[in-house]
Amino acid sequence: MSQRRTVETVLNMTMVCVWVAAGALLAYLSTLLNTHSQYLAFLPGIILCSRFYDFACAVLAEILSTLALWDWFVPPAGFALPSNDEIGHLLGFVLVASFLCWVARRDRRSNAELTKENFELGYRVSFLLRTLQGSGVAR
Repeated sequence: MSQRRTVETVLNMTMVCVWVAAGALLAYLSTLLNTHSQYLAFLPGIILCSRFYDFACAVLAEILSTLALWDWFVPPAGFALPSNDEIGHLLGFVLVASFLCWVARRDRRSNAELTKENFELGYRVSFLLRTLQGSGVAR
């Protein structure tokens, strides 16, 4: 069982890297087209990681996306300290991405709770029907 979990974790982390790389490619294309929307290019990958993988993968996608933005798209090139405007943009990106991760996590939790409650309700209804059929009330 632990080998399966390890393989699943490695695959999840690989997919996180693929989504971040896709975001970097989209950000690069937006730079070529002079649209200046590099921050938006990473959000779909973060949303997909939040939706289809666990919360840790979503946070990892957020961190990798922020580092990719800072290194490749925020002037000056590399990890030098950016201007105050760019720092504000990076912080805004982190806040929006964190909010999206939180919403997706909350949605997954509520869906899991509803599924559990639905199963329990179905069990109770079937038990009551069997009890009523056994007593001859319901036919």
